[in-house]
Amino acid sequence: MTKTALDFFWVWVLLGMSKHLFGQDKLPICGTTALYQGDTAAYREATVRTLSTARKAAVDPNTIFTLPVVFVVYHLGEPVGTGSNVSDNVLNAGLNEMNDLFRARNNFAGLNDAKIQFARVQNDNKCNVATGIVRVNASGVPNYTSNGLANGDNVMLQALRALHNWNDRSSYITIELVHKLNNAAGFAGYLGGDVVIDAPSYWWGLMAHEMGHCLDLRHTFEGDNGGSQCPTNTNPETQGDLISDTDPHKNGDRCANFSESSINPCSGVAFGKLLRNIMSYNGPCWDRFTPKQIERMRNSLVNFKPQWTNSQAILSPPTIPNAPSVSSANILTGQKATLTVSNCVGTVAWYNVASGGNSLSTHLTYTTPTLSVTTRYYVSCNVGGCLSNTRGVGTVTVGGCPPSITHTGTITAGSYNASQSIISTGRVGSGTKYYAGNSITLNAGFSTGANGNFVANIKNCPN
Repeated sequence: MTKTALDFFWVWVLLGMSKHLFGQDKLPICGTTALYQGDTAAYREATVRTLSTARKAAVDPNTIFTLPVVFVVYHLGEPVGTGSNVSDNVLNAGLNEMNDLFRARNNFAGLNDAKIQFARVQNDNKCNVATGIVRVNASGVPNYTSNGLANGDNVMLQALRALHNWNDRSSYITIELVHKLNNAAGFAGYLGGDVVIDAPSYWWGLMAHEMGHCLDLRHTFEGDNGGSQCPTNTNPETQGDLISDTDPHKNGDRCANFSESSINPCSGVAFGKLLRNIMSYNGPCWDRFTPKQIERMRNSLVNFKPQWTNSQAILSPPTIPNAPSVSSANILTGQKATLTVSNCVGTVAWYNVASGGNSLSTHLTYTTPTLSVTTRYYVSCNVGGCLSNTRGVGTVTVGGCPPSITHTGTITAGSYNASQSIISTGRVGSGTKYYAGNSITLNAGFSTGANGNFVANIKNCPN
Protein backbone atom coordinates (compact mmCIF):
# COMPACT_ATOMS: atom_id res chain seq x y z
CA MET A 1 0.00 0.00 0.00
CA THR A 2 1.39 3.43 -0.94
CA LYS A 3 1.88 6.15 1.68
CA THR A 4 -1.00 8.14 0.18
CA ALA A 5 -3.30 5.14 0.31
CA LEU A 6 -2.13 4.36 3.87
CA ASP A 7 -2.84 7.90 5.08
CA PHE A 8 -6.20 7.72 3.39
CA PHE A 9 -6.98 4.40 5.04
CA TRP A 10 -6.37 5.64 8.58
CA VAL A 11 -8.46 8.74 8.11
CA TRP A 12 -11.17 6.43 6.79
CA VAL A 13 -11.10 4.20 9.85
CA LEU A 14 -11.14 7.15 12.22
CA LEU A 15 -14.25 8.43 10.54
CA GLY A 16 -15.92 5.05 11.01
CA MET A 17 -16.50 4.44 7.30
CA SER A 18 -15.98 1.38 5.12
CA LYS A 19 -12.50 -0.07 5.38
CA HIS A 20 -12.84 -1.67 1.96
CA LEU A 21 -13.38 1.27 -0.34
CA PHE A 22 -9.86 2.54 -0.64
CA GLY A 23 -8.03 -0.74 -0.37
CA GLN A 24 -5.23 -0.89 -2.91
CA ASP A 25 -7.11 -3.41 -5.04
CA LYS A 26 -9.97 -0.93 -5.50
CA LEU A 27 -7.96 2.03 -6.78
CA PRO A 28 -9.22 3.90 -8.65
CA ILE A 29 -12.47 3.79 -6.73
CA CYS A 30 -14.62 4.69 -9.72
CA GLY A 31 -14.64 2.91 -13.07
CA THR A 32 -16.85 5.38 -14.94
CA THR A 33 -14.00 7.25 -16.62
CA ALA A 34 -12.37 3.99 -17.68
CA LEU A 35 -15.62 2.85 -19.30
CA TYR A 36 -15.79 5.93 -21.47
CA GLN A 37 -12.06 5.92 -22.27
CA GLY A 38 -12.76 2.74 -24.20
CA ASP A 39 -15.66 4.33 -26.09
CA THR A 40 -14.71 7.83 -27.19
CA ALA A 41 -17.82 8.14 -29.37
CA ALA A 42 -20.09 7.51 -26.38
CA TYR A 43 -18.10 9.99 -24.27
CA ARG A 44 -18.32 12.60 -27.02
CA GLU A 45 -22.06 12.05 -27.37
CA ALA A 46 -22.55 12.34 -23.60
CA THR A 47 -20.52 15.56 -23.52
CA VAL A 48 -22.50 17.14 -26.36
CA ARG A 49 -25.73 16.20 -24.57
CA THR A 50 -24.49 17.62 -21.28
CA LEU A 51 -23.38 20.91 -22.82
CA SER A 52 -26.74 21.24 -24.57
CA THR A 53 -28.48 21.62 -21.19
CA ALA A 54 -26.97 25.09 -20.93
CA ARG A 55 -29.04 26.12 -23.93
CA LYS A 56 -32.31 24.80 -22.54
CA ALA A 57 -34.82 26.54 -20.35
CA ALA A 58 -33.85 26.85 -16.70
CA VAL A 59 -35.50 24.36 -14.37
CA ASP A 60 -37.56 25.58 -11.43
CA PRO A 61 -35.03 25.39 -8.56
CA ASN A 62 -37.71 24.71 -5.94
CA THR A 63 -39.30 21.58 -7.36
CA ILE A 64 -38.34 18.48 -5.39
CA PHE A 65 -37.62 15.49 -7.60
CA THR A 66 -38.09 12.00 -6.15
CA LEU A 67 -36.34 9.40 -8.30
CA PRO A 68 -37.25 5.69 -8.25
CA VAL A 69 -34.49 3.19 -7.48
CA VAL A 70 -34.27 -0.59 -7.43
CA PHE A 71 -31.52 -2.42 -5.56
CA VAL A 72 -30.42 -5.60 -7.35
CA VAL A 73 -28.15 -7.87 -5.29
CA TYR A 74 -26.27 -10.50 -7.32
CA HIS A 75 -25.28 -12.84 -4.49
CA LEU A 76 -23.71 -16.29 -4.42
CA GLY A 77 -26.49 -18.08 -2.58
CA GLU A 78 -25.63 -16.87 0.93
CA PRO A 79 -28.41 -16.13 3.45
CA VAL A 80 -29.62 -12.53 3.46
CA GLY A 81 -27.23 -10.39 5.49
CA THR A 82 -24.25 -12.69 4.85
CA GLY A 83 -21.38 -12.11 2.43
CA SER A 84 -22.46 -10.61 -0.86
CA ASN A 85 -26.16 -10.88 0.03
CA VAL A 86 -26.26 -7.45 1.67
CA SER A 87 -29.11 -7.01 4.16
CA ASP A 88 -32.12 -4.75 3.72
CA ASN A 89 -31.01 -2.71 6.74
CA VAL A 90 -27.61 -1.96 5.24
CA LEU A 91 -29.09 -1.06 1.85
CA ASN A 92 -31.71 1.19 3.42
CA ALA A 93 -29.23 2.88 5.75
CA GLY A 94 -27.06 3.78 2.75
CA LEU A 95 -30.07 5.08 0.84
CA ASN A 96 -31.19 7.19 3.80
CA GLU A 97 -27.76 8.74 4.23
CA MET A 98 -27.48 9.46 0.52
CA ASN A 99 -30.88 11.17 0.70
CA ASP A 100 -29.63 13.28 3.62
CA LEU A 101 -26.65 14.34 1.50
CA PHE A 102 -28.72 15.29 -1.55
CA ARG A 103 -31.29 17.11 0.63
CA ALA A 104 -28.70 18.73 2.98
CA ARG A 105 -30.27 17.21 6.09
CA ASN A 106 -28.94 15.94 9.43
CA ASN A 107 -25.14 15.52 9.07
CA PHE A 108 -25.26 17.73 5.96
CA ALA A 109 -27.53 20.48 7.29
CA GLY A 110 -26.64 23.94 6.05
CA LEU A 111 -25.01 22.71 2.84
CA ASN A 112 -26.45 22.83 -0.69
CA ASP A 113 -29.85 21.16 -1.04
CA ALA A 114 -30.12 19.53 -4.48
CA LYS A 115 -33.86 19.00 -3.94
CA ILE A 116 -33.32 15.53 -5.40
CA GLN A 117 -34.15 12.44 -3.38
CA PHE A 118 -34.48 8.72 -3.98
CA ALA A 119 -37.14 6.17 -3.08
CA ARG A 120 -37.36 2.43 -3.63
CA VAL A 121 -40.06 1.47 -6.12
CA GLN A 122 -43.32 0.15 -4.73
CA ASN A 123 -44.79 -1.33 -7.89
CA ASP A 124 -43.49 -2.94 -11.06
CA ASN A 125 -45.55 -0.86 -13.53
CA LYS A 126 -47.78 -3.94 -13.93
CA CYS A 127 -49.92 -3.36 -10.83
CA ASN A 128 -47.85 -5.76 -8.72
CA VAL A 129 -46.48 -4.74 -5.32
CA ALA A 130 -42.67 -4.44 -5.26
CA THR A 131 -40.14 -3.82 -2.47
CA GLY A 132 -37.43 -2.17 -4.54
CA ILE A 133 -34.93 -4.81 -3.42
CA VAL A 134 -34.33 -7.71 -5.80
CA ARG A 135 -32.11 -10.63 -4.79
CA VAL A 136 -30.65 -12.89 -7.46
CA ASN A 137 -28.52 -16.00 -6.94
CA ALA A 138 -25.96 -15.40 -9.66
CA SER A 139 -23.63 -18.27 -8.77
CA GLY A 140 -24.61 -20.03 -12.00
CA VAL A 141 -23.29 -17.27 -14.27
CA PRO A 142 -20.02 -18.57 -15.78
CA ASN A 143 -16.92 -17.24 -13.97
CA TYR A 144 -18.93 -14.92 -11.72
CA THR A 145 -18.27 -16.86 -8.51
CA SER A 146 -14.55 -17.25 -9.16
CA ASN A 147 -13.73 -13.97 -10.88
CA GLY A 148 -16.51 -11.51 -10.11
CA LEU A 149 -17.36 -8.78 -12.61
CA ALA A 150 -14.61 -6.87 -14.37
CA ASN A 151 -15.20 -3.18 -14.91
CA GLY A 152 -16.37 -2.94 -18.53
CA ASP A 153 -17.30 -6.63 -18.92
CA ASN A 154 -20.64 -6.02 -20.60
CA VAL A 155 -21.07 -9.68 -21.56
CA MET A 156 -21.14 -10.83 -17.94
CA LEU A 157 -23.18 -7.81 -16.88
CA GLN A 158 -25.89 -8.68 -19.40
CA ALA A 159 -25.79 -12.32 -18.25
CA LEU A 160 -26.43 -11.13 -14.70
CA ARG A 161 -29.27 -8.88 -15.80
CA ALA A 162 -30.89 -11.72 -17.71
CA LEU A 163 -31.63 -13.34 -14.33
CA HIS A 164 -34.34 -10.80 -13.47
CA ASN A 165 -36.93 -8.51 -15.07
CA TRP A 166 -35.89 -5.18 -13.56
CA ASN A 167 -34.17 -3.79 -16.63
CA ASP A 168 -36.43 -0.90 -17.66
CA ARG A 169 -33.95 1.85 -16.82
CA SER A 170 -36.09 4.40 -18.60
CA SER A 171 -38.54 4.04 -15.67
CA TYR A 172 -36.16 3.73 -12.70
CA ILE A 173 -32.50 3.62 -11.69
CA THR A 174 -30.98 0.28 -10.77
CA ILE A 175 -28.33 0.11 -8.03
CA GLU A 176 -26.66 -3.23 -8.67
CA LEU A 177 -24.35 -4.91 -6.16
CA VAL A 178 -21.94 -7.60 -7.35
CA HIS A 179 -20.00 -9.86 -5.02
CA LYS A 180 -16.71 -8.65 -6.48
CA LEU A 181 -16.03 -5.78 -8.87
CA ASN A 182 -12.53 -5.80 -10.30
CA ASN A 183 -10.45 -2.64 -10.89
CA ALA A 184 -13.03 -0.33 -9.32
CA ALA A 185 -15.40 -0.03 -6.39
CA GLY A 186 -18.23 1.21 -8.61
CA PHE A 187 -19.22 2.70 -11.95
CA ALA A 188 -22.20 4.32 -13.62
CA GLY A 189 -23.25 5.54 -17.06
CA TYR A 190 -24.01 9.21 -17.63
CA LEU A 191 -27.83 9.29 -17.48
CA GLY A 192 -27.74 5.55 -18.15
CA GLY A 193 -29.98 4.58 -15.26
CA ASP A 194 -27.53 2.11 -13.75
CA VAL A 195 -25.11 2.20 -10.81
CA VAL A 196 -22.93 -0.86 -10.24
CA ILE A 197 -21.15 -1.29 -6.90
CA ASP A 198 -18.76 -3.79 -5.35
CA ALA A 199 -20.86 -5.27 -2.51
CA PRO A 200 -18.07 -5.29 0.15
CA SER A 201 -17.45 -1.59 -0.65
CA TYR A 202 -21.09 -0.51 -0.42
CA TRP A 203 -21.69 2.66 1.56
CA TRP A 204 -23.65 5.86 1.03
CA GLY A 205 -20.65 7.91 -0.15
CA LEU A 206 -19.69 5.55 -2.95
CA MET A 207 -23.33 5.26 -3.98
CA ALA A 208 -23.71 9.06 -4.00
CA HIS A 209 -20.54 9.46 -6.07
CA GLU A 210 -21.77 7.01 -8.70
CA MET A 211 -25.26 8.53 -8.57
CA GLY A 212 -23.62 11.85 -9.41
CA HIS A 213 -22.33 10.25 -12.61
CA CYS A 214 -25.75 8.76 -13.28
CA LEU A 215 -27.16 12.30 -13.04
CA ASP A 216 -24.61 13.63 -15.56
CA LEU A 217 -21.69 14.81 -13.40
CA ARG A 218 -18.01 14.21 -14.20
CA HIS A 219 -15.12 13.89 -11.77
CA THR A 220 -13.89 17.23 -10.48
CA PHE A 221 -10.42 16.24 -11.76
CA GLU A 222 -11.72 15.30 -15.23
CA GLY A 223 -8.97 15.79 -17.82
CA ASP A 224 -5.99 15.27 -15.50
CA ASN A 225 -4.73 12.38 -17.66
CA GLY A 226 -4.46 9.97 -14.78
CA GLY A 227 -3.01 12.59 -12.45
CA SER A 228 -0.11 13.50 -14.73
CA GLN A 229 -1.31 17.02 -15.52
CA CYS A 230 -3.66 19.75 -14.40
CA PRO A 231 -6.95 19.68 -16.32
CA THR A 232 -7.34 22.38 -18.94
CA ASN A 233 -9.66 25.02 -17.55
CA THR A 234 -9.57 28.01 -19.91
CA ASN A 235 -13.34 27.71 -20.30
CA PRO A 236 -14.59 25.75 -17.27
CA GLU A 237 -18.07 25.19 -18.73
CA THR A 238 -16.72 23.36 -21.79
CA GLN A 239 -13.54 21.78 -20.38
CA GLY A 240 -12.64 19.48 -17.52
CA ASP A 241 -15.77 18.55 -15.54
CA LEU A 242 -17.85 21.13 -17.51
CA ILE A 243 -18.73 22.92 -14.25
CA SER A 244 -17.70 26.53 -13.58
CA ASP A 245 -17.72 26.51 -9.75
CA THR A 246 -15.33 23.56 -9.24
CA ASP A 247 -11.65 24.41 -9.63
CA PRO A 248 -9.48 21.96 -11.61
CA HIS A 249 -7.24 19.61 -9.64
CA LYS A 250 -5.60 16.18 -9.84
CA ASN A 251 -7.22 12.95 -8.73
CA GLY A 252 -4.38 12.32 -6.26
CA ASP A 253 -5.18 15.45 -4.25
CA ARG A 254 -6.29 14.07 -0.92
CA CYS A 255 -7.97 15.91 1.92
CA ALA A 256 -5.70 13.94 4.28
CA ASN A 257 -2.66 15.68 2.76
CA PHE A 258 -4.01 19.18 2.04
CA SER A 259 -5.86 21.61 4.27
CA GLU A 260 -8.49 23.99 2.97
CA SER A 261 -5.89 26.77 3.03
CA SER A 262 -3.34 24.76 1.03
CA ILE A 263 -2.68 26.14 -2.43
CA ASN A 264 -4.09 24.08 -5.28
CA PRO A 265 -1.27 23.83 -7.86
CA CYS A 266 -3.82 23.63 -10.67
CA SER A 267 -5.65 26.85 -9.82
CA GLY A 268 -3.11 28.87 -7.85
CA VAL A 269 -5.64 29.51 -5.07
CA ALA A 270 -6.52 27.66 -1.88
CA PHE A 271 -8.31 24.33 -2.19
CA GLY A 272 -11.11 25.59 0.05
CA LYS A 273 -13.98 23.08 0.08
CA LEU A 274 -12.99 21.51 -3.25
CA LEU A 275 -11.76 18.24 -1.77
CA ARG A 276 -15.06 17.82 0.07
CA ASN A 277 -16.85 17.52 -3.25
CA ILE A 278 -18.65 14.22 -3.84
CA MET A 279 -17.19 13.97 -7.34
CA SER A 280 -13.57 14.03 -6.12
CA TYR A 281 -11.67 11.00 -4.77
CA ASN A 282 -11.93 12.05 -1.14
CA GLY A 283 -14.41 9.76 0.52
CA PRO A 284 -13.50 10.64 4.13
CA CYS A 285 -14.33 14.29 3.47
CA TRP A 286 -17.28 14.00 1.08
CA ASP A 287 -20.22 16.16 2.09
CA ARG A 288 -21.41 18.36 -0.79
CA PHE A 289 -22.27 19.22 -4.36
CA THR A 290 -21.77 22.76 -5.67
CA PRO A 291 -24.67 24.93 -6.89
CA LYS A 292 -23.59 24.47 -10.51
CA GLN A 293 -23.37 20.71 -10.11
CA ILE A 294 -26.89 20.72 -8.68
CA GLU A 295 -28.08 22.86 -11.57
CA ARG A 296 -26.51 20.40 -14.03
CA MET A 297 -28.18 17.38 -12.42
CA ARG A 298 -31.59 19.02 -12.30
CA ASN A 299 -31.42 20.36 -15.85
CA SER A 300 -30.29 16.99 -17.18
CA LEU A 301 -33.14 15.23 -15.38
CA VAL A 302 -35.81 17.53 -16.78
CA ASN A 303 -34.41 17.66 -20.30
CA PHE A 304 -33.33 14.05 -20.75
CA LYS A 305 -34.96 11.88 -18.07
CA PRO A 306 -38.37 13.38 -17.24
CA GLN A 307 -39.76 9.86 -16.88
CA TRP A 308 -37.65 9.45 -13.72
CA THR A 309 -39.06 12.62 -12.18
CA ASN A 310 -42.65 11.64 -13.04
CA SER A 311 -42.44 7.93 -12.27
CA GLN A 312 -45.49 6.13 -10.89
CA ALA A 313 -43.26 3.28 -9.70
CA ILE A 314 -42.63 4.91 -6.32
CA LEU A 315 -46.36 4.94 -5.54
CA SER A 316 -48.30 2.09 -4.02
CA PRO A 317 -49.85 0.16 -6.90
CA PRO A 318 -53.36 1.44 -7.60
CA THR A 319 -56.35 -0.87 -7.27
CA ILE A 320 -57.16 -2.70 -10.47
CA PRO A 321 -60.08 -0.73 -11.93
CA ASN A 322 -63.48 -2.15 -12.71
CA ALA A 323 -64.66 -2.46 -16.28
CA PRO A 324 -66.04 0.91 -17.40
CA SER A 325 -69.69 1.53 -18.26
CA VAL A 326 -70.45 1.88 -21.97
CA SER A 327 -73.63 3.29 -23.48
CA SER A 328 -75.65 1.39 -26.08
CA ALA A 329 -77.61 2.64 -29.09
CA ASN A 330 -80.32 1.66 -31.55
CA ILE A 331 -79.94 2.67 -35.19
CA LEU A 332 -81.38 1.89 -38.59
CA THR A 333 -79.43 -0.12 -41.13
CA GLY A 334 -76.76 2.00 -42.80
CA GLN A 335 -76.44 4.50 -39.97
CA LYS A 336 -73.64 5.28 -37.51
CA ALA A 337 -73.86 5.41 -33.70
CA THR A 338 -71.95 7.42 -31.10
CA LEU A 339 -71.18 5.60 -27.85
CA THR A 340 -69.81 7.04 -24.61
CA VAL A 341 -67.84 5.55 -21.72
CA SER A 342 -68.02 6.45 -18.01
CA ASN A 343 -66.70 5.27 -14.63
CA CYS A 344 -63.03 5.28 -15.66
CA VAL A 345 -60.68 7.81 -14.03
CA GLY A 346 -57.79 6.70 -16.21
CA THR A 347 -57.29 6.05 -19.91
CA VAL A 348 -59.83 4.16 -22.01
CA ALA A 349 -59.34 2.07 -25.14
CA TRP A 350 -62.09 0.92 -27.53
CA TYR A 351 -62.08 -2.46 -29.27
CA ASN A 352 -64.39 -4.52 -31.47
CA VAL A 353 -63.41 -7.77 -29.69
CA ALA A 354 -63.79 -8.86 -26.07
CA SER A 355 -60.04 -9.51 -25.62
CA GLY A 356 -56.91 -8.77 -27.59
CA GLY A 357 -57.23 -6.87 -30.85
CA ASN A 358 -56.13 -3.37 -31.81
CA SER A 359 -57.47 -0.26 -30.15
CA LEU A 360 -59.98 1.69 -32.23
CA SER A 361 -59.84 4.87 -30.12
CA THR A 362 -58.76 6.23 -26.74
CA HIS A 363 -61.41 8.96 -26.46
CA LEU A 364 -64.37 8.94 -24.12
CA THR A 365 -66.73 8.88 -27.10
CA TYR A 366 -66.56 6.68 -30.18
CA THR A 367 -68.47 6.98 -33.43
CA THR A 368 -68.95 3.69 -35.22
CA PRO A 369 -68.71 3.20 -38.97
CA THR A 370 -71.92 2.64 -40.93
CA LEU A 371 -73.49 -0.57 -39.61
CA SER A 372 -75.85 -3.06 -41.16
CA VAL A 373 -75.86 -5.64 -38.36
CA THR A 374 -76.03 -5.45 -34.58
CA THR A 375 -72.47 -4.93 -33.27
CA ARG A 376 -70.83 -4.91 -29.84
CA TYR A 377 -67.96 -2.62 -28.81
CA TYR A 378 -65.67 -3.21 -25.84
CA VAL A 379 -63.77 -0.71 -23.65
CA SER A 380 -60.89 -1.22 -21.21
CA CYS A 381 -59.84 1.14 -18.38
CA ASN A 382 -56.18 1.77 -17.48
CA VAL A 383 -55.38 3.55 -14.20
CA GLY A 384 -51.72 4.13 -13.40
CA GLY A 385 -50.67 1.24 -15.60
CA CYS A 386 -53.25 -1.09 -14.09
CA LEU A 387 -55.69 -2.52 -16.62
CA SER A 388 -59.26 -3.59 -15.86
CA ASN A 389 -59.60 -7.38 -15.83
CA THR A 390 -62.55 -7.24 -18.21
CA ARG A 391 -63.82 -4.80 -20.79
CA GLY A 392 -67.07 -2.92 -20.60
CA VAL A 393 -69.44 -3.60 -23.48
CA GLY A 394 -71.82 -1.39 -25.44
CA THR A 395 -74.22 -2.77 -28.04
CA VAL A 396 -75.36 -1.01 -31.19
CA THR A 397 -78.64 -2.66 -32.21
CA VAL A 398 -79.38 -2.34 -35.92
CA GLY A 399 -83.01 -2.71 -36.94
CA GLY A 400 -85.48 -1.36 -39.53
CA CYS A 401 -84.40 0.37 -42.69
CA PRO A 402 -83.65 3.91 -43.75
CA PRO A 403 -85.93 5.33 -46.45
CA SER A 404 -83.12 5.50 -49.00
CA ILE A 405 -79.46 4.65 -49.50
CA THR A 406 -77.00 6.33 -51.88
CA HIS A 407 -73.67 4.63 -52.50
CA THR A 408 -70.58 6.17 -54.11
CA GLY A 409 -66.95 5.17 -54.01
CA THR A 410 -65.81 1.87 -52.53
CA ILE A 411 -68.52 -0.01 -50.62
CA THR A 412 -67.79 -2.84 -48.21
CA ALA A 413 -69.51 -6.09 -49.06
CA GLY A 414 -72.72 -6.63 -47.11
CA SER A 415 -76.49 -6.50 -47.16
CA TYR A 416 -78.08 -3.07 -47.57
CA ASN A 417 -81.80 -2.49 -46.98
CA ALA A 418 -83.93 0.57 -47.72
CA SER A 419 -87.68 0.95 -47.36
CA GLN A 420 -87.94 3.02 -50.58
CA SER A 421 -84.88 3.20 -52.86
CA ILE A 422 -81.18 2.52 -53.37
CA ILE A 423 -79.06 4.50 -55.85
CA SER A 424 -75.50 3.35 -56.43
CA THR A 425 -72.50 4.39 -58.48
CA GLY A 426 -70.21 2.60 -56.08
CA ARG A 427 -67.67 -0.18 -56.43
CA VAL A 428 -69.26 -2.78 -54.21
CA GLY A 429 -67.54 -5.79 -52.72
CA SER A 430 -68.33 -9.20 -54.11
CA GLY A 431 -71.37 -10.72 -52.38
CA THR A 432 -73.13 -7.40 -51.83
CA LYS A 433 -76.94 -7.52 -51.67
CA TYR A 434 -79.32 -4.59 -52.25
CA TYR A 435 -82.91 -4.79 -50.99
CA ALA A 436 -85.35 -1.90 -51.49
CA GLY A 437 -89.13 -1.54 -51.27
CA ASN A 438 -89.63 0.46 -54.53
CA SER A 439 -86.51 0.85 -56.68
CA ILE A 440 -82.82 0.05 -57.10
CA THR A 441 -80.90 2.24 -59.56
CA LEU A 442 -77.37 1.30 -60.68
CA ASN A 443 -75.81 4.29 -62.47
CA ALA A 444 -72.65 4.60 -64.54
CA GLY A 445 -69.64 3.79 -62.37
CA PHE A 446 -71.32 0.97 -60.49
CA SER A 447 -69.27 -2.25 -60.50
CA THR A 448 -68.77 -5.44 -58.56
CA GLY A 449 -65.25 -6.12 -59.80
CA ALA A 450 -64.13 -9.00 -61.98
CA ASN A 451 -66.25 -12.12 -61.38
CA GLY A 452 -68.00 -10.37 -58.51
CA ASN A 453 -71.34 -11.60 -57.15
CA PHE A 454 -74.14 -9.12 -56.63
CA VAL A 455 -77.85 -9.41 -55.77
CA ALA A 456 -80.55 -6.76 -56.22
CA ASN A 457 -84.08 -7.47 -55.05
CA ILE A 458 -87.24 -5.41 -54.63
CA LYS A 459 -88.84 -6.45 -51.35
CA ASN A 460 -90.11 -5.01 -48.14
CA CYS A 461 -87.64 -3.91 -45.48
CA PRO A 462 -86.97 -6.69 -42.91
CA ASN A 463 -87.74 -6.06 -39.26
